Amino acid sequence: MHTPSFSHLNRPVFAFLISLVLFLPLSACGSGSNLYNGSGGGGTAAAALQIANIDISHGNYSGAISALSSYCPNNNCVNSDIANAYANSYLAMGNTAAGATVTGTSPVTGASTAGATTSQILTTIFNLIGSSPNQTQIMQALASAIPCLSDNTCNTVYLDNLATALAALANTSCSGSPSVSSDCPDSSTILIVSAAYLLVVAQYDTGLTYSGGTWELCPNHGGGTSGCSSTLSETAIASDLSVDGPRMASLCEILGATCNLGTPGLTFSPQTIPNVIQFFASTLPASSSSVTNAIDQFLYSIYNCSLGVCSTTQISANFTTTGLATYLSQL
Repeated sequence: MHTPSFSHLNRPVFAFLISLVLFLPLSACGSGSNLYNGSGGGGTAAAALQIANIDISHGNYSGAISALSSYCPNNNCVNSDIANAYANSYLAMGNTAAGATVTGTSPVTGASTAGATTSQILTTIFNLIGSSPNQTQIMQALASAIPCLSDNTCNTVYLDNLATALAALANTSCSGSPSVSSDCPDSSTILIVSAAYLLVVAQYDTGLTYSGGTWELCPNHGGGTSGCSSTLSETAIASDLSVDGPRMASLCEILGATCNLGTPGLTFSPQTIPNVIQFFASTLPASSSSVTNAIDQFLYSIYNCSLGVCSTTQISANFTTTGLATYLSQL
């Protein structure tokens, strides 16, 4: 099996993250009615969405989930607008149990602790990166955007909340053509929740934390920022990741790749990151080719595919923990 070169990994990784920042506002413009207009579904569903959007705007994320839960049985939402708001609420719940597992059958309780909504994440990123961001600023902004990531306290409750958000986005069928953003769960939501899931999984397993102006390996499993080391050991990271087969398998699903790391807890097809990026690539002007090239390089770095076609054609995509460990160690 071909192993890609990682010698220049840090640049495409950061460029990929920059591209997320570029993509999200483009999606908001392109899909107009997707997140907060209350346009989805029939009367009762539309009313529930309106209530949920008010709850989200006031920080009552558990209330929003409660309003929408009957329209997302087993995380299969009745339309994309509800799926977007439902996923956004779980993204914001942080380490507080929302009462719903990945199957979405339990009562909903709790309030937000250490999570953030998509708009809050974007606001933090834009406030921190400035007009000419460097690589460290981009990563610091992402790490700062979700409170439990910034202080290494994300726990399995948040991982379950993120998994629930991803499950709802993956399970909700498009109402029309997948190439029309308003027909499907919002691609910007998919991208930001996927990125959050990857970063929280990586931190929970390895303790990778941005603290005091540098990346450090801190105690894993949400162990906080005491006793951290500034040495990013690829071997240690790979060892920590290798014991988390189910979540690594879920990352394979999200990345549209295959792996032999166990049975994934998420089924995320066809709305994988490569497919979402393919939709965005078609909406970008020709001058944005550097963005799509950076995405190709990022995907090439963490799994095997042909450089130049990773984000547009899924060819022999084979994700490995070694690839992810190398990516994390070279931040």
